[in-house]
This record gives sequence, structure tokens and C-alpha cells, in this order.
Amino acid sequence: MNEGEVVLTPEQIQTLYGYASRGDTYGGWRYLANLGDRYADDAAAIVGKDANLNGLNLWMKKGVENLWDDTVGKKIRLMCISVFWIVVFNL
Repeated sequence: MNEGEVVLTPEQIQTLYGYASRGDTYGGWRYLANLGDRYADDAAAIVGKDANLNGLNLWMKKGVENLWDDTVGKKIRLMCISVFWIVVFNL
């Protein structure tokens, strides 16, 4: 196993299905981050609700949103987030 890599138990996968079915992208990433997944920690910092973020994390989120919105548009950005969860969790 590589550093920062997390192997999930069946119970943890079921917990993630719960986050996905509720559409709680931020919660799912935070859950994985709390298990030690470093990528998930970065992802949570970008996809979180503004109320959950501060300082650099909020600045990064807005920067990523603006980049996507300026290049492909907001509708595509939001659709990509939904498609990611559908593909990953087979919803």
C-alpha cells in the first residue's frame, strides 16, 4: 500500500454509499480524509460548502469553480460532480 492510500472495509464502503445517495459530496470526501486519504482531504477543501471552509481552502474552491465556469461553464462543472459520484458508486 502506498503512503496516503486507504483500503476500505465493506462497512466503510456502505458508509460512502450513504454519503453519495444523499448527495453529500463534501461529507464523503471528509469521511475518506478522516480515514487518512490525503487526496480526499484536498478534494474536500475544494468541493465543500462555503460555510465549511475558510482561508486558503475557500480561496482554492472559488478559484477552481471560476476556472471551470470560465472554460466549460457552470452547468458542465455541476454535471461532472454528479457523474463522478454516479460512476464511482454506481448510483
